[in-house]
Amino acid sequence: MRVFVHSFSFLFSFIFLSNSLVVSASETAILEKNTTDVYISRQYADYFEDVSAALFISDIVQFENKSSFFKASTASDFINTNLGSAYWLRFRIKNTSDKAFRLELFDFDIDEVSLFSRNEKGGFIERKAGFVYPFSKREVQHKNISFSIAIPKNETSTFYMRFYSKRHNVLEPVIRSTEEVLNYSISEYILFGIYYGLLLLMIFYNLLYFIFLRKLHYLFYVLYVCGILIYQMSRNGTGFQYVWGHFPQINSYIDNVGLFVGISSMLFFAIYFLELKTRNLFLRNVLLSAFGLRIILLVFEMHVPVHFQWEIFDLLFVQLVLFVGYLEYKRGYRPAKWYVMAYAILDIAFIITWLEQLTWLESGILTVYSLNIGTVLQFVFLSISIGESIKETYNQRNEAQQLLLQEYKRNNDLQEQVNKELEQKVKERTLELEERNDVVLKQKVEIDAINDNLEVMVRKRTKQLEDKNSRIKEYAFSNSHIVRGPLARILGLVSIAEHEPKVIELIEKNAKELDIVIKEMTQILAEEE
Repeated sequence: MRVFVHSFSFLFSFIFLSNSLVVSASETAILEKNTTDVYISRQYADYFEDVSAALFISDIVQFENKSSFFKASTASDFINTNLGSAYWLRFRIKNTSDKAFRLELFDFDIDEVSLFSRNEKGGFIERKAGFVYPFSKREVQHKNISFSIAIPKNETSTFYMRFYSKRHNVLEPVIRSTEEVLNYSISEYILFGIYYGLLLLMIFYNLLYFIFLRKLHYLFYVLYVCGILIYQMSRNGTGFQYVWGHFPQINSYIDNVGLFVGISSMLFFAIYFLELKTRNLFLRNVLLSAFGLRIILLVFEMHVPVHFQWEIFDLLFVQLVLFVGYLEYKRGYRPAKWYVMAYAILDIAFIITWLEQLTWLESGILTVYSLNIGTVLQFVFLSISIGESIKETYNQRNEAQQLLLQEYKRNNDLQEQVNKELEQKVKERTLELEERNDVVLKQKVEIDAINDNLEVMVRKRTKQLEDKNSRIKEYAFSNSHIVRGPLARILGLVSIAEHEPKVIELIEKNAKELDIVIKEMTQILAEEE
């Protein structure tokens, strides 16, 4: 069954192409002593599109011998336009030097790459590499797909390359001297080291700020840098080389995950850095809605073929946070100035990268590494913006402290004034109490004096009363004895007066005597009073 399918695919490809393909005779690439690199472009290579993606090298050679079906490319970049097809390149190389050379592909994320070269027996040696194979299986441990080229001096060899990928790639090999590859790789990896070192420094620096200051925009800044770091490592091959090389299946979605983390964290960083929760609730809700939309896009990214350019939506999210920052800057939030500049730079870098991936811009150092350059500049300006935010917070804190100091001074002055008034009132009250106390003391002295006089008076009055009582007793005694005598005689004389007329004279005499006695007693009592 497999043989039948293979034969059918071979026949289909032959029928499909036999009427449209013409004989081509591309030039032979010559490697000389001074050669540093040779790009196997349309000048040197012919290509063939295997629409069945099922032909082997034996079929290609057989097909080639029967009918010249390889043709030259007329495009500036040779691209696998139809993602369901496999593409074959054929090129000839003549070596006239003693130097060692390597064949390299700048597009590191091609799924399957096979290089075929003839051995001494006339057969073919196949060497494989690509995004679907573990990195450790590569012949050359480099982020780009590389193969060693061994051609005896002054001889010419024909090479065949098969490409199959589920994403659009530039299928243009370059042959470089080993010395040139080494120099280029060292420079490139040093720059990558500096770049990743800066990102890790940003992560560590802002993580410390988050731990000590507990402000969420530092945490989201850390997550943002981590997302960009993962995305960049997935887009330049270093992640596959150093991190997940044993798990090639991760390559199909790690860039989407890294970009999701980066864009989502960027949205939340904008919310907390621009203080939208207190400054502009509407813009905060807009960014939260954008985050919800980004989650939906992530789900689609995982299920839609990878050749769809989802980055266009992330570019729109960058425009959104840029516009929000501009609005807050116009509203007077000073740190947003550097924020706007940072995202304007990232915006330009994203556009260049996106256009390069769409092959609307030619691949070059500035276009391939535009996002790296843009993110470094963006992080620099965002750091300045965060510094301005810290300075703004510091100034606000100083202003608040100054207000507190002024309020404290005002309260202190008021307290001193109140204390002085209270002290004055206390003094006045104390003086008043002292005066009252003096009055009370004087009254006490007077009362004591009165009490002393009263005691003397009481004793004197008591003596007087005792004397009077004595007089009264004498008076009573007198009444009992002295007055009683004349009174008894008068009463006796009254009873006799009925028989003796002289008795009247005696009554009168005794009555006068009684009157004298009463007067004397009355005088004695009057004198005692």
